[in-house]
Formats: sequence, structure tokens, C-alpha cells
Amino acid sequence: MKKRATLLIATLIFIGSFKGTAAIVIVNVQDFEFDPSSFTINLGDQVMWTWDNSAGQHTTTSTTIPPGAATWDQVISQSSQMFTYTPTVAGSYDYICIYHQAMGMVGHFTVNPVGIISIIPAPILAINGSLSSSINITINYGVPHTQKISLSLYDILGKSVGTLFSENRQAGVYMDTYPIDGLRNGVYFLQLKSSEAIVTRKIIIN
Repeated sequence: MKKRATLLIATLIFIGSFKGTAAIVIVNVQDFEFDPSSFTINLGDQVMWTWDNSAGQHTTTSTTIPPGAATWDQVISQSSQMFTYTPTVAGSYDYICIYHQAMGMVGHFTVNPVGIISIIPAPILAINGSLSSSINITINYGVPHTQKISLSLYDILGKSVGTLFSENRQAGVYMDTYPIDGLRNGVYFLQLKSSEAIVTRKIIIN
């Protein structure tokens, strides 16, 4: 039997400039709670809600947001496991699960203003599955100038599974392939990190 690796959202963009950085904050949608339930990000960062394997059906639904900001209302369930929102207005954001608000399933985040953010041409993160004895991660990415780049893997609980590489890279476009043999079936997160950006992507191995 073949083991299959699936990447949710295959396009990966480093966002950053000398005036600011950008990152993705992952909110785990669990039974009756968002984790973390409160955090602060910068304008240009993204918020990604991901469905926990033990959770039922939920939503992430905006309630009180800054004037001019886009509302959202997204089901998070086994059939719709992830939703990403990019704030375009600084300020305070409140949201709920419409099914479980009465049980305290609410969330909040604050968006701080930052300077102009430039977008480096989008590198692509791709997962290639093969026989169960050999699953490889192929990742393409751009480096705007010499800096330290690392690629790490985490399990669904946020525990480190290992660092695939961590080293200085000169400016250029790269394609690297790394084996991840022996991983159990389940949900994992890849985190590509530079001095200017942190980008995280969810993968499912089954």
C-alpha cells in the first residue's frame, strides 16, 4: 500500500522587507475552543484556522472588526479543514464559532500597523508522495539576499519532529528535496523560516 502525503495550500509566499516581517499564526480549532484564543500580529501577517482531528464542526465567524476590514464566516470541519485570513486594516478583531459561542468558543486578535511590505516572487512548496518507505518533501523558495534559512517539521501538537536544514543561503532561487521516512500517519506542519519571514504549511500523511 502506498502512503500519501497531501499539502493543504501549495503556494508559499515569503513576505518581508527591511521595514517589517510577515508570518502565519496557526489557530487550532478544537472542541469548543480556539488555540490560541488571543494573540497579536502585524499588518501583512496571516491567520490560519486549522481543524483538529478530534474536533466536530465549527466556524470562524467575525463579529467586531475595524471599519473597512473584510468580514469572514467559514466552516471548519473534516471536509473544510483550513481557512486563511489576511487582515488589511490595523485594529482589534473578535470572532466566534456560531455553533458554540455559548460554550465560550470565542477568539480575539490585534493587528498592529507596520511599514510598507514588499512581496518576493512566490516560491512553491510541494509535497511528493511515493512508497511508504520513502516520502520526500520538495520545496522551492527564493532568497532575496544572503541569510540563514531553516525548514522544520512539527506534529499536530506543535512538538518538533526535526529540522530538515538550517544554514546560510546566498541570494537566489532554490529547490531542495528531503526524505521524511518513518513518519506516522497524521497532520504535520512545515515551517520555513528566514531572518525576515516565517511561513507555515500543513501536510497530511495517510
